[in-house]
Amino acid sequence: MERNPDSASASRPQAAPAATAALPRVAVRMYRQGLGDCFLVTLRREDGTPWRMLIDCGVILGTPDTTERLKEVIANLVADTGGRLDVLVITHEHYDHVAAFAAVPNLFCADDTQRKPEQLQIGEAPMPRPGRGEVLIRVKATAVNYADAIMVAGRYQTKPELPFSPGLETAGVIEACGPDVQGLRPGDRVTIEYSPHLSYVYRIVLPEPLKKAAG
Repeated sequence: MERNPDSASASRPQAAPAATAALPRVAVRMYRQGLGDCFLVTLRREDGTPWRMLIDCGVILGTPDTTERLKEVIANLVADTGGRLDVLVITHEHYDHVAAFAAVPNLFCADDTQRKPEQLQIGEAPMPRPGRGEVLIRVKATAVNYADAIMVAGRYQTKPELPFSPGLETAGVIEACGPDVQGLRPGDRVTIEYSPHLSYVYRIVLPEPLKKAAG
């Protein structure tokens, strides 16, 4: 958002008008609160209702009026979403991505908390659980392969059903094991040479066997 002393409306983000037509399939709003990231992504569910995801909310360290700027952004988010987000995504822990959560943490609340009018409530994504013969892996590194690139472009010999997350090769640490897993245990480091197009995530459930990392 721009700061213009001659225009009160230019100094704060404006709430979107009430929807009078069907939601678009995808809408992305980028906030201009300064040098920093803050994106509101809205997807239309099958029943026509909105599903909302916030990606980051911050400004670079040293930005003037940081707290007031971020309060304006959050007030706009509350007005536009009714105070509810389905998912919060933090891409990495630099201040220009997370400043709001440090500067005004009282304006956020958890899914199981009674929301105050000025707060933004964050939903929770379910943690994947390993089934029989499966393990839960916390991903530490994922390769970027030529095959991934052309698969995303729809030109690979295998075309996964949409939507999908790419990532054919990955490495990580086992966090949990399902029943009947024999050769692996939590804490083991593993590599996966051909995962089922799901490795660009924080956690993934895959069947045994996997290859233990050396060392």
